[in-house]
Amino acid sequence: MAAYGTPQPLTPSWLRAHFDPLPFPARMSALARYARTLSPDACTALRTALDSSPEPDDRHLALFLAVVRRDLDAVAAALADPLLRRRALAAAIRLPVPEAALAQLALSESRSVRHETYRVLRAGRRTALADLLLPRAHAAYGPADAARLLRLPGARRLRPTTTGPPPPPVGRRRGRT
Repeated sequence: MAAYGTPQPLTPSWLRAHFDPLPFPARMSALARYARTLSPDACTALRTALDSSPEPDDRHLALFLAVVRRDLDAVAAALADPLLRRRALAAAIRLPVPEAALAQLALSESRSVRHETYRVLRAGRRTALADLLLPRAHAAYGPADAARLLRLPGARRLRPTTTGPPPPPVGRRRGRT
């Protein structure tokens, strides 16, 4: 054990040795407090070490540290990683992640990725981004995907594509015969 005051090595094994014995809620709280005490360079070094680890738990921990430190670039980069995408999307609800990263996912070829991103747009109340994506999603993936984007409160409606007469009003009273 190092003497008091000597900096400890920032390695994934050191983190596991010191924080894994704690129950999950206490561990995450302690890790968040620890991440906030680190200098930006030390936190970046630790996140790099965790990201390069082959263990998925270490990579999830690196994303957790990025969320705690509000490192939006690291969270945006995690959106492109299939292993970290779900947790990064969950963080994107609360954090101001760049809209370009979310727009790229919202126009993804994968249906499940698009729908998860639409859910994040709804939960994060990103109506301006939904308005921007609506015509592109409608053109690329059809009205069903556009309808998922339209569920956003305040999202604008699609303009009708027909040029014919408007449909008759619903519920009009008919005259007696």
